Amino acid sequence: MLNSYTRMLLVFCMLTAVLFTSCVPKTSSAVDSIPAWLKGEWRGIGYQINLPQAWAIELKVASSPISVHVNYPSLECSAVWTLVNRTGDRLEFREEILVGADRCINGGVVIITRVDQHHISYSFFEPQNKKLEAFSTLVDLEYEASKKI
Repeated sequence: MLNSYTRMLLVFCMLTAVLFTSCVPKTSSAVDSIPAWLKGEWRGIGYQINLPQAWAIELKVASSPISVHVNYPSLECSAVWTLVNRTGDRLEFREEILVGADRCINGGVVIITRVDQHHISYSFFEPQNKKLEAFSTLVDLEYEASKKI
């Protein structure tokens, strides 16, 4: 049986451990931050590799809170992307279909790469065999709108 001094010391150590581990600021890792260049709204046409098919892509990226939503209006599908990996100007996302799971592939890997200030490339890989299924170049909607003025 523990005497009162040992119990008090044990409680003090446990409280100190909880206090210090909960007070340590969380550092932002590569997978919980979206780069500034990706924030905003993007649009493009997706091209299916194995079928003669093209479809619209609408991408919305926000930072607070972090959210990445994609809409494929001509396919009647929408999804959220979860950032899995980030290396420089290359981001890897996992796609989760929210609407239209019977028409779109769920669980695919999407690679977004920065082309320049106003364009990004989109590559979609099938989840089972990791085969490239579709690609696109998306344009920043603010930039596209400024070109029409």
